[in-house]
Amino acid sequence: MSSQPINEPAMSASVEEIASEVASILLRRLNVHRSSADIVKLWYDFSVRGQRFRVSVPDATTKWQAEQAEAKAKNEVFEGRFGREPSTITLKEFVEKAFLPWAKAEKRSWRNDVSRSKPILAYFRDMRMRDITQDNVREFKKQRRDSFNGLGSLRAPHPLTVRFSC
Repeated sequence: MSSQPINEPAMSASVEEIASEVASILLRRLNVHRSSADIVKLWYDFSVRGQRFRVSVPDATTKWQAEQAEAKAKNEVFEGRFGREPSTITLKEFVEKAFLPWAKAEKRSWRNDVSRSKPILAYFRDMRMRDITQDNVREFKKQRRDSFNGLGSLRAPHPLTVRFSC
């Protein structure tokens, strides 16, 4: 046997080109879901800044139409216009119409939820839920900690961290 090097076939693409192609495939994934022989559902699935967007495109009958919908959605995401309109529900409406009825139906400790929601509603009044920030919650907790309890003394800090932990 001779010790001649074996000629390997020349690769048509470099490792970097293959990696970039694989990355583009992973980043731009358009899924076709067949729930039966007659029904084909198309949806797009992508992430931007850690937030996942996976939306069905029911009106698309071809892959091209779904790709156009995906391109439009990505553009709207980058412009900050994607998704449904932000909710205008206030905290008071949410607590009275959704949270407390759920608590009464599902929890044995619902009376605690009723009493604990009173100071929260008194502080936030008619603020919309989307307008309440972490700073608002911290300010509420600070004001609550510095207030007097029903016995006329300052509140203990521990119950506040247990009740209103963030």
